Amino acid sequence: MQRGDADAARRLLAEHAEFRQLIDAPVFAFNAPAIVAFANDVNMVEVLLAFGADPNRRSEWWAGPFHTLHSATGAAAQRLLAAGAIPDACAAAHLDDADRLATMLAADPARVSERGGDGQTPLHFARSRGVIDLLLNAGADIDARDVDHRATPAEWMLERSRGVGRYELARYLVERGADADIFLAAALGLTDVACDLLERDPALLDEQTARGRYGEMLPSSFHIYLWSIGRDLSPLEVADQFGHDDTRAAMQACATPGQ
Repeated sequence: MQRGDADAARRLLAEHAEFRQLIDAPVFAFNAPAIVAFANDVNMVEVLLAFGADPNRRSEWWAGPFHTLHSATGAAAQRLLAAGAIPDACAAAHLDDADRLATMLAADPARVSERGGDGQTPLHFARSRGVIDLLLNAGADIDARDVDHRATPAEWMLERSRGVGRYELARYLVERGADADIFLAAALGLTDVACDLLERDPALLDEQTARGRYGEMLPSSFHIYLWSIGRDLSPLEVADQFGHDDTRAAMQACATPGQ
């Protein structure tokens, strides 16, 4: 089942009662049940539901439990919804369901700060400007940090390593007033922001992802940049990786004025 082979999983569950009894057990990564671990695989979702998996079962992750709808998209999300999965505020933001989210917030304004998987807020999960505006207008903290990775919504939105970066939304959050550190500025090509930071503190050019204040800080894990950008990268290397040559050159000049 770890391989995500739906046919093999169906045979395994059909032939072994002991595995069926564990169908909702937190036996996968991050203390997740199978339905959460494979929430974005519609074929696996179909098999697991057929054998009685609970579409609302969450992981038991210490920093904040993940619901199936915190990661499912497309056909997988629709199948889970049809099976009775109930979105929370984070899931509604992830699914870009502004109407559902607005209804939740009208009934309980405090849900704008609701915590989901990894201790993220709904703003961390946002997939459109419309949902961002809805949440900010409802009082969301634009720089709220998640529990596990100590990262803001804009910082989470890089996600380069998985090829699903929400770069335009991260830029929009900065436009709306979100703080930008040197790595976010480099990744997004925010040259003016990067130079302003370096003119105040040229030593920022020596920062590295997964080191120093971006390193592991128990009980939480490394800052999200370890997974979204990579390990041991400098701001200049980040600008390179994201294709911002002009920003890279400007950062070097701003950090060494007069040269």
